[in-house]
Amino acid sequence: MSELSANPTGSGGFNPFVDIQVADNLEGGIHYTSRKTNASLVYFSITTSNDLVAYELADSPGRTFYQNAGSTTRKGVEFLIKHQFNKRFQAQITYNYANFKYQDFEQNGENYSGNNLPGLPSDFGILYLSYHWENKFQVNYTKTYRGDLFADNSNEHQVDQFFRDDVSLRLPLKK
Repeated sequence: MSELSANPTGSGGFNPFVDIQVADNLEGGIHYTSRKTNASLVYFSITTSNDLVAYELADSPGRTFYQNAGSTTRKGVEFLIKHQFNKRFQAQITYNYANFKYQDFEQNGENYSGNNLPGLPSDFGILYLSYHWENKFQVNYTKTYRGDLFADNSNEHQVDQFFRDDVSLRLPLKK
């Protein structure tokens, strides 16, 4: 609804300048399951036409509007492995590699065809470790990685990769 209801004309009603986005998806993969381990590897390919992309107007700073952007290709691989080492300790690793590009997109005389889609990193991963001791406590550690991404359609402004570490401790409530 946000894509449709953000009307750049300033009048009420739906945005009259957006058309229906169409996507063709192909996905395939393998999955492994055992008593202690789950793993999967998936390949995906998506081609879109009339892809919806966000933009801002100088007269409405901070407000997001949407327009159609020709076509895109989105290809990638997703990997997951989860292992229960024993009744107290488990680990999980997920990783996603993605190649998302404009296939055909021109805006205000600029040709962005072949550029990466902004706001989407080429790779992303999470390491998750969890240890729990009966009903006494649980400790979780998460390391998140987000790769570089572009902030604009022209791919002139890049946002650097980052790593983030999170630790949580859960203690039972006293009765």
